[in-house]
Amino acid sequence: MILNAAIAQIVSSIVIVIGSLLVYIGLNHEKNVSFLSYYGGCLLGFSLGIIFCIAISYYGT
Repeated sequence: MILNAAIAQIVSSIVIVIGSLLVYIGLNHEKNVSFLSYYGGCLLGFSLGIIFCIAISYYGT
C-alpha cells in the first residue's frame, strides 16, 4: 500500500513537471499556441492530479 502511494506520488510529480514544461514551451511560441499550451497543460495536470488522488484514496485503503 505504501509502495502504491509512493509510485502515485512520483507519477503525479512527473505529470506536474510535464504540465509546467508545456506551459513554458507554450509561452515561448505564438500567442495562440501559448494560450492552448497553458490551459491544456493546466487542465491536463489538474485532471491527472485528481485521477491520481482518487486512485491513491481507492487503492491506499
